[in-house]
Amino acid sequence: MTKFDNNILADISGIKEKIIHIYYNPNEGLGNLFRSAFCNYTYCKSFVYYDYDMHFEKGPLELCFNNTDIEGIPVKVIYGYQIHDTEKVKGLLYNKKEFTSFIENKFKPTFLEMLNNLEEDLGDFDAIHIRCGDQLSSIPNPHIRIQEQNAIQKLQRFLEQVPKDRKYVLYTDSKLVKNFCKEIQTWPKLKVFNNDPIHTAYNEKTDFDKVQCLNTALEFFSLRKAKKIYSFIGEDASLSTFSMIPAFLYDIPLYMFNGVEINEEDSAKVLTF
Repeated sequence: MTKFDNNILADISGIKEKIIHIYYNPNEGLGNLFRSAFCNYTYCKSFVYYDYDMHFEKGPLELCFNNTDIEGIPVKVIYGYQIHDTEKVKGLLYNKKEFTSFIENKFKPTFLEMLNNLEEDLGDFDAIHIRCGDQLSSIPNPHIRIQEQNAIQKLQRFLEQVPKDRKYVLYTDSKLVKNFCKEIQTWPKLKVFNNDPIHTAYNEKTDFDKVQCLNTALEFFSLRKAKKIYSFIGEDASLSTFSMIPAFLYDIPLYMFNGVEINEEDSAKVLTF
């Protein structure tokens, strides 16, 4: 088994090859995983030489996805997100609907049922995504605590700019921001998830909590039903693929809030950084 890279065309010998994307002990979160998967899927579909598939056994998303049987099959393997993945789709035609169908057809029945129930409960809503720091749930970091306080102030300013009669669902990796939102009495239509935040990239392969990872995956995929997604720009002006990828794949209007004003953003930008 060898790693998949941009020189793979040089390996062609007339035999169709199976490309398996393995998400196991990952070094990237869900946004980057499915950005990478979309790029590699598109790349493989553009050439008759490759079949693309994904494999989740023993990884953080094992409870969410069915696995591909790769025993005894000669394959090339992709491990996690590679920085040049987005280079693969430059100049290629892509079909987002075909890719999302490919991913959703791999959902385990139990996960799909949970996702459908969640989406029914959420109903008609706009999403607010606030990312405060990847390592929040496991490693104390004073800078992240400052980001959380700043995020609460930003959220207060944001809520002053949007209609109060609209249902909003908060997606965040911060317990502090979650608790603050639960205490807001003037926003009864602001919904907050009860599960503890987790980032799959910071879970060693032997000790990650698969139930927490499942809950995070439920949040991630429930974004596909949002009518709009508002993503808060980080303190370092960074954009988050956790909300940008669902916006891109499911053609959901994406808006960025910088703490002062709300601006519409092109979700396709996720393929350029």
